[in-house]
Order: sequence, then structure tokens, then C-alpha cells
Amino acid sequence: MHSSIDRIGKSFVLVGIIAFIAAAASYVQDKTDREKKNIDIGWKYLKGDQTGAETASYNDAAWATVSLPHTFDYTTQNNAGYYRGKGWYRKHLQFPAEYANKRFTLYFEGALTVTDVWINGTRLATHSGGFDPFCYDITDNLHFDGTDNIVAVCVDNSYQTLVPPEKPDGSEIDFYMNGGLYRDVWLIITNSDIYIPEPIHAWSGNWNEQGGHRITHRSVTTASATVRVETWVKNAGAGARDCRLVSVMVDPTGEAVANAETSQSIPAGGVSRFVQDIAVTGPHLWFPWSPSLYTVYTTVYDGTKALDVYTTVTGIRNVVFTQNQGCYVNDQPFKILGLNRHQTWPFVGHAVPNIQQRRDAERIKEAGCNFVRCSHYLQDDAFLDACDRLGILLWVEIPGWHCCNNGGQPSHDSTWVRRHSDALRSTIRTARNHASVAIWGAGINEANSDPEIETPLNALAHAEDSTRPTSVGRLTTPSTNIYDIYGHNNFQGPLVPFMNLDPNSLGYLNTEHTGHTYPTKRFDPELKLIGQGMRHELMTIYARQSPKIHGGIGWCAYDYATPWSGPMAYHGIMDIMRIPKFAYYFYQSQSAGDNYDGSKHPMVFIANYNTTTSPLDRRVYSNCDSVRFYQNGTLVATQRPDSLFVVTDSLLCYDAGWAMFCYPLPLQETDILAHPAFTFKNVPFQAGELKAEGLIGGQVVATHVVRTPGGAKSIVLQADPPVIEANGSDFSRIVARVVDSNGTQALITGTPITFSLSGGGKLIGDNPAPAEAGATIVLAQASLTAGAMSITASTDGLAGGAISVSMTDPGAPVFRLSPNSIMRMTPNVVVKTFIGARFAVPGAAPVTGRLVSVFDLRGKLLYRGVTKKNILDLRRQLGARTGVLVVKSQQVKK
Repeated sequence: MHSSIDRIGKSFVLVGIIAFIAAAASYVQDKTDREKKNIDIGWKYLKGDQTGAETASYNDAAWATVSLPHTFDYTTQNNAGYYRGKGWYRKHLQFPAEYANKRFTLYFEGALTVTDVWINGTRLATHSGGFDPFCYDITDNLHFDGTDNIVAVCVDNSYQTLVPPEKPDGSEIDFYMNGGLYRDVWLIITNSDIYIPEPIHAWSGNWNEQGGHRITHRSVTTASATVRVETWVKNAGAGARDCRLVSVMVDPTGEAVANAETSQSIPAGGVSRFVQDIAVTGPHLWFPWSPSLYTVYTTVYDGTKALDVYTTVTGIRNVVFTQNQGCYVNDQPFKILGLNRHQTWPFVGHAVPNIQQRRDAERIKEAGCNFVRCSHYLQDDAFLDACDRLGILLWVEIPGWHCCNNGGQPSHDSTWVRRHSDALRSTIRTARNHASVAIWGAGINEANSDPEIETPLNALAHAEDSTRPTSVGRLTTPSTNIYDIYGHNNFQGPLVPFMNLDPNSLGYLNTEHTGHTYPTKRFDPELKLIGQGMRHELMTIYARQSPKIHGGIGWCAYDYATPWSGPMAYHGIMDIMRIPKFAYYFYQSQSAGDNYDGSKHPMVFIANYNTTTSPLDRRVYSNCDSVRFYQNGTLVATQRPDSLFVVTDSLLCYDAGWAMFCYPLPLQETDILAHPAFTFKNVPFQAGELKAEGLIGGQVVATHVVRTPGGAKSIVLQADPPVIEANGSDFSRIVARVVDSNGTQALITGTPITFSLSGGGKLIGDNPAPAEAGATIVLAQASLTAGAMSITASTDGLAGGAISVSMTDPGAPVFRLSPNSIMRMTPNVVVKTFIGARFAVPGAAPVTGRLVSVFDLRGKLLYRGVTKKNILDLRRQLGARTGVLVVKSQQVKK
């Protein structure tokens, strides 16, 4: 497929909500030569090796045409049919003559695992590593005569003994390494001589030259903040150049609030670092429960001519981990309640489009979490962007999982060790400006302590970024802790220490718990599902027992396919299809994403199916003050949360129902769990309805109803999300549920659901797919043509289900507040963000007035009305708002 520069320009990937708005708001950036063009569409692909495929003259017409992200081949839900070997990709690009005086950088966000790249037959440096980005300056390899430029890429995901996370001993790791160009690829076009290179640039394994921004905070208070912006500028010209650098801070409302200007000389062929301190008065601080984001625009000038601009979205915040007093975010106490996250999906492995990367972050936020450990590798830019936007703190770590079989110690192979250093530099330079990143995982997960490897890694992390602490997920408890925070994968509650294991470290963090010690399928009996939730509850209690413990990170968010103990690790609070188990609702009840304030997003959930075999002690998760529980309309009881503890001699004991766990005083009950569960004891079975009402201040704020499931009658479908881009790679997760005549999910397992599709696109997944506890999924992937695709599901004896998914033109921006709240950006519509409930109405003031719609960040409509005013005061309607509001203004037609 041939692609012109204009065709490339129509394809793009949306960034986070605030970044998108800030870039389009009132601050206007000077025009420069910089263009960033997504080239995901129209690659040619061949599975396997192919002699001569790197040459410009090779004929690839018979190869498949694919869009990125792409995996070598689709698999089953548990990754059966997993291919290890080589695959080839080729891209045809044409450039008009006027681009001959530009500079071109080819940027890969990620490819598994070893990648060789050719441009018009010239081989570039090999990149080894499956999870970090890499790029090349390809300017000298291109031609601009109207003929094709050929990008040829060979990706090899065979076992790589010297490329982490795989190991010199050849032993299995706990996750699959599905191959392919599984993340976005970009062309970055800049001024030919003076430009700001990427943080990972001109890949050759040489780390002496930096690029992009490094943004840190010299001081942060609610009254003021000093933001240090370091920028690296390259002079590719033949002589030294005097340049002026201007950096502008644009706040969450889109207004330029501070700037700095610096001039200095850049030697010929060199890279110079510019350091600018920018004072911001009254900053909008980034909190997990109020994630305000700024955009930094840095422009390089030659005199008055703007040559290049580099843009970074970041947040102003201060995260501090202490030895004995816990963690603080902007001087407010903060306790970690989080989950580990693998990026893999069923059927597509790692090749997950940005829209579902963002949805994964949203699912974790909706589960009530405030923290994610990115296990065990740097994850997609879109996921990190979403965590910035949503307010999820992150632990970002290098690839690594156990090692090795030589006495349990890591290998000292020099190449393998060096590649850990390469991965660490790349990881930090890629992710360092994300407000969400709080901790660098600078070691090998669950490897025995080895100072010879860990000491230089820890020092390297501090050299790259002195503002964040380091840690590693230990499985053992070494006497010497090299890293700043004592990280410990501690799966058993009584083993969680009351005291910090290393008094010189910045506290203790339980980095994995539960998981493999109690694997639970979503279609297991209720007692197993309830037990999983109670174990997460218990481990959360242990993780909160002392201010020296920063909290706990459960293993894990989603079930995942594994070659190590598989084929499936049923360790998640959601299954691999992203469908919740009961444990999900325990996390949601803790409201950690709202700083444990249940009034912000009140919820109640009955962890019981109300069948003849259901437990008679009805367990309810809620973040409310009290719960009213009904059976078939009759009030059973109104209760406060369970009293979790009894004191026996010098022990404080937790009765988990299935076991009693005790540990020494002094343990403060009020510090243990934000929102304990509610247990309504011995409620005899009656077919029909159970209802729980959550009350705060005596008012019902949340309700959940469970009905005894009847016989299966029909299939209902849900599309997540209902709108995707027609880019050939976006997919919607189609959830099929088997329900009875009342819409209650039937708890059947094994019934085959057959999916079919019309109107373009394609289905990916097991088809037919067996229902598990009444539900299964298929992935509906977009075509390259805007329109709608219709998906149906059927099985013998049941009424079928149907749903439609819209595919929008990638050239038409879609502003997503949430999967179910979608607005088109049209010429007479202005969207802007504001803090508070009094704001300037965006857009010009037409005589006919403007229709103003106000949303919160979850997409909920808070206000809609017509006004002719320039200033709108909605304090009476909206009350005191501390978060970001999204305001849409549209001219009213005559």
C-alpha cells in the first residue's frame, strides 16, 4: 500500500483529556516545522522469515495488509497457538519535494523482542528489548522524488537468553512474549538543523546524549511552585548556533500562567542542555483525587523565527515516602491501595490499541484503586497518559522476572546485565515527566538480592532521576536493602512485618499479595469468590497496620495467560476478559481513588447470587455509613459495618469467617480499613430478590439488587466502548451475557455462544466461545471505513442478542469523556476545562447565545442551558467544586 504524507497526516492517536484540551485552548503556539504523524495504517506483514525482504526492490504485494498495533497471530483466550519466531513488516512512504529540507525521526513505541530496521535497503542499529521505545534519524536515508521509501522491519520474539525479562538459563517467565509491532509507530518531522530530539533518540545504545524534557519540582505548596524544565536541543548544522529557548506553562484551563526564556550557544553537531526554573503562583496541584495537569510548551527560536516546539503534559505535585510516618502527596497523608497490572489481553496478546489501554486504566480507577504497579515492564504511553488524567499513582519498573538457576542468583553475563541498565535508562527517560509515576522499580522482580547488579542499577536510577525513590519486588527478606523503599512480594498476612525490615529505608511496601495463593475463577462457587475477596480484605488490613507500611498492591488486576504455571493464572480481581469477580467490589468499596471518601462515589454490592446453594451469611461491600438489607421487600436489618476485631490478651484478632488471624498490639482499629464489609447473618434462602441500600447521613445514596436466576432465555450484548476509530486496529470489547426473563445473569458455564458480524470490521476471539458463569466476550475490530458494524450472538434454544458499534473517521477528532459519553468536535463547538463553578464561557459570543454543557471527568452531565453571558456563575447549581469541569459551548442556531 502506498501512502502520501497527506494520507499519513489523517491518522492520529488521541492523548489524555486534559492534554488534548490544553493544546486546543486559548494559548496559541508559534508555528514551527514540527509534525508528529502516526503511521500505524497500511503496513504489509508476513509471518516467518523471508530472504531479501529488507531490500527496497522486494515485492511485498502478496503480503497481508495490517494496521498497528499488531501481533504475529491471534490466539485463544489462554494463548494456545502462541508463535515464537520472526515476522516481517514493510511500509511504503512517499514525500513531496518540499520536505527535502526537513529532519525525519522514525519512532517505535515498542516491538517484541529483537528488532532490525532497514530504510531503503540500509540497515540501522538492532534494538534488543520488547517494552521500551527506540527511534532512528532516517533523514539521510530518504528520497523525495515521488517514489516509494521502504521501511522494512524484522521482529524476532524467539526466546532471547540475553534480553530481559528472559534469562540466560532459558527458564520460563510468568508471562508470554507475543511478538510483533504491538505499539504505535510515528514519524517526527522537525527543522533539519536545530531541533529537540526525543528522550530516546538516534538508537545506537549510546546514552551520552539526552533529549526532550526533564521536568522536576524544586518546591511545591498550594501557594506557589517552582518547576524546573530541562530541555536538550541538538544542532545538526556545520557551525555553532546561538538559540533562544522559551518555555510556557499552560494551566488546566488552557491559560498561559508562567514562562521562562534562556539564550545560549549550541556547538556544531552537539546537544546542549537548557535549564529553566519557572515560578507558578497558586498552582493547581495534581492529586490522585483531583488530577490537574499542565502543558509545557518549549520553543526554540533563531532570532524571532520559531524553529521547533516540544510539548509535555505533566502535573505539579510532591510525593514523599518517609521512614516511619508513611507516604504524603502534597503534604496530605496517603495510603496505597493498588493492583499489579499485566498489559496482555486474550486473543491479541500485547497488541492492544490505545483506546483499550485507556479503558484498562479506567477500569482500575473505577475499582476504587489509587495505585498500579506496572508489572513487569514499561507499559504503553496511552496507559501512562490515562493514569495521569485519572489520578492513579504508578510504580514503573524494568523488565525482569526471577533469575536464575545458578544457586538462585542472577547471572553476571555482561551483555545481560548491561541490557538491564539500558532498559532502566530508557524507562526513566520515557516516563519521567508523568505526574502519575511515583516509584522506579530498578531491579529484577523476585530475584535474590545481588549487590553486584543492584547497586549500580540503584545508582543509575538516582542519576537519571533524583526526585523519585527506587524499589524492587522482593520474594525474600535480605538483611541488606539496597533500594530506597523496602518492596516485598508478601502473599501471607502474618508474614507482613509490623516494623520496617530495614530502618534505613523509606518504609515498607507490600508489592504483591494474594494472587497465586488463592487462584479464583470467575465461574467458581460463591464461597470461593467470597473467600478471594476476604483474603484481599485481610491483606489490605495487614498493609495498613503501621505508618511504616505504605500500603499494599494486590496481585493482580486481571487474570492472564502464563507458560510458567498456566495455561491461565486465575489471580485477578477481574478475569482476562475484564469481567469483575466479587473481590473487585471490595476494592471499589474502599474508595482509595477518592482518598477513601465514600461520599464521592457511593456504592453497595451484594456478594451473593441468592440461589439454594448460596451462603446464608449475606456479605455486602459498601463505602456507606450503614446498609439496609431487604429480602423480597421485607427489611431484614439496618447495620453499621462489621466489627472486625476482638482483643485477646495482648493480641488483636481478625475474624475472617474462615479463619482467625491475630497479631500483636498496638494495632489501631481505626487505621485498619477505610470501609469494612457488612455481613447479614443467617438470612434463610427465599427465591426472589435481595436488595441492599447504602445510606450516608440517613439518606439512600446507592442501591444494589440481586435476583435468584431463572432459566436462561436470551443473550444481551454490551459494547465497551460503543464508538471506536476506523483505523483498522481499535476494537470494542463485546460482552455477551446469558440472562433469564428478568434480565438476571444465568450462572451457566460451557454453553457455546456464536458471534457474527456485518457492516465491516472483523471479530477476534474464540468463536463459538463458551459462557463462563453466564458471560463471555469477543473483540470487534474496526475496518478502515467509517460507519457501523453490527454484532449478533446466538446459541441453540435462546433468543439472540445484537448490538452496533460506530466506527468514526480517524481524521475527525472524537473527544472522549468516558466510554458512554462521546462528543464530536465540530467547528462551532468549543471544549475547555475549568476549576471551580464560575468560569468564562468558551467561544465567541453570538447574538443567538450559546448552549453550555458542563460535565465532570467521568462524563456525567452536571448542567445544560443557554446563555449570552461571557461569565457564567453556577455556584448555586453546582455547589463548591474542587475538581476539573469540562465545559462544552455551542452556538445556538437562529
